[in-house]
Amino acid sequence: MIRADSIPNPPVSSERDFTECHYRQLLGLAKETYRFARYDAIDWEARFILWRHDLDFSLNRAAALARIEAEEGIRAACGRG
Repeated sequence: MIRADSIPNPPVSSERDFTECHYRQLLGLAKETYRFARYDAIDWEARFILWRHDLDFSLNRAAALARIEAEEGIRAACGRG
């Protein structure tokens, strides 16, 4: 049963939370904790993250996120299959 006291206030996440500012913060947290890896160069002994994009909805939005990643020194992995 869902109780009123178990519902986060404000909600943990929503579409409104996905701003470029929050995206930069997310990248910063990822950089502090993980090493960004490519599919062809994974160091299995290290804590790593494969950062990639699904391009199902908007190529323009993906390009905007890629610009932010470049500014932050991050290169997303190229998806395979």
